[in-house]
Amino acid sequence: MVGLEDVPEIVYDAVDYHITLITDDEQDDEQVEFLQRQGFNVTKFYPGLLSAAGQDTIDMLNAADLIIVGRSPNSGDFDGDDKPAWNNLTAPLIINSQWVARSSRINMFNSTNAYHMNDGPAMAYGVVSDPLDPIFDGLTLDGDSLAWCLPPHDFIENADSANNGEFVAVFNETSPLIVRWDAGTEYYPGAGDAPAGPRTYFGFGNDNAGWPNFFPLTKEAKKVYVAEICRMIGLEEVPEMKYAAADFSAILITDDEEDDPQFNWLRKNGVHVEKFYPGLLSAAGQDTIDMLNMAELIIVGRSPNSGDFESPDKEVWNALTPPLIINSQWVARSSRINMFNSTSAYHMNDGPEVAYAVAEMEDDVIFSNVTLVEGDSLPFCLPPHDFIENADSANNGDFVAVFNETSPLIVRWEAGIEYYPGAVDAPAGPRTFFGLGNDNVYASNFFPLTDEGQQVYWNEISRMLGAEMSVVKVSDTDASLASLEYDVAEAILTPEFDSDIMEYTLDLPEGTTEVRLTAIANSEYALSVEGDSTIDVSAGEAITTQIVVTAENGGKWFYAVTV
Repeated sequence: MVGLEDVPEIVYDAVDYHITLITDDEQDDEQVEFLQRQGFNVTKFYPGLLSAAGQDTIDMLNAADLIIVGRSPNSGDFDGDDKPAWNNLTAPLIINSQWVARSSRINMFNSTNAYHMNDGPAMAYGVVSDPLDPIFDGLTLDGDSLAWCLPPHDFIENADSANNGEFVAVFNETSPLIVRWDAGTEYYPGAGDAPAGPRTYFGFGNDNAGWPNFFPLTKEAKKVYVAEICRMIGLEEVPEMKYAAADFSAILITDDEEDDPQFNWLRKNGVHVEKFYPGLLSAAGQDTIDMLNMAELIIVGRSPNSGDFESPDKEVWNALTPPLIINSQWVARSSRINMFNSTSAYHMNDGPEVAYAVAEMEDDVIFSNVTLVEGDSLPFCLPPHDFIENADSANNGDFVAVFNETSPLIVRWEAGIEYYPGAVDAPAGPRTFFGLGNDNVYASNFFPLTDEGQQVYWNEISRMLGAEMSVVKVSDTDASLASLEYDVAEAILTPEFDSDIMEYTLDLPEGTTEVRLTAIANSEYALSVEGDSTIDVSAGEAITTQIVVTAENGGKWFYAVTV
């Protein structure tokens, strides 16, 4: 219409390609979010049994630029009549799940099983058959090896690389990590099955340890994954990688289960986190120091005993080079790590109801995705509280947020910067004090950040990792019961059950010798329900039992039932 004779060469980007990711729940969302972050147009879809799906479903799948069978789907939906339905799809297709790829399902490999490797290695390395393959461009391989994924692992066992597609990378010689097939090529001699379109097996993850391990690829392996996706869809330029905090790993320093609310929160947000406690670090071996120095992020949780961080251990902690966050006020004080020229912290057990943080640096990236109240404040954490007292913001790191003017909540130091004039101590890597919690009441207050506080914490973790900012998935605070059931039909519960009522009486018919109480948490994210049990009432005396529900954030509700 404009009279231009030569149509310009069309330049496509990731957003111009549509990926259909086959998943039946939220457990592959980390991969979905990662691919969307790279610019791809990703839609989640699950057809159920594909053999029973209509032609419109088949047409929709074949119209995709790429289909990815994620890590979560049940492999039982890919056998029998469903296997040929999947193999007959003409669109390029990637399979992540070892269990879907085995011979009793899609039949990519002449191997009936996969295996769980729950206890190691700490990092699975992939051996590359051709380091010059374009999907490895821009990566520095260790000889012919690539750091592949974090533990725990699942692998196909005893696959034959000589007669089974094009093996691009393997683990332990016979466990495939990346394998390709062209359309119409039998998966292996005698398989009887062949794909109608290009196929890649790109395996990772372990479903024996829970969904947080469904996308555990290293950042290098994720780049390879994106490059293989681009190869399959014909996109010449691999997009510049964009990493969020979920693409990194962390070590949470904790010596018990009291930091589990934070541990679970990190896992919920996709961080591949391991709990570890070295004891007295000054007495630890060089292998422990090396392991810690290889970490992408270290977080000293709220629970550890501050006595493990005084001299001579203080010097060893300060000599660690990775980014490190300290949560505990007692660990940060001058008699321990010596971040602040303050000898103590204080318990504020009785309030305020919510502690507000005042931003000293309102325009800092840490306040992304939150709204400051009156321009400089946000609700930070729930009571009870612990605070460092009388820290000098003028001469002590970069104060990002404080409580009550002199109590630091978030403070940063660069590597090599003395904590304060005359401190002598300086960190060998970036440091942040991000204080939270109170250990004078109970462990359930070790991760009491408000929704806004969790977003700010997530932003600081992202900043320290060099990751893009993203919206945090907050911890669930619901510690209520959905129901309180008993197995004696004639029993009478007074008052009638209501999740907000904490005390009940259960009257039993005369002659009853025992009753079984069953308590169900209201939230699927609740960490535990303790105290429901079989109660022996044969003595005829009243017995009171306590039922404790622990929410995902560690908060507890206590119900009492007198039988």
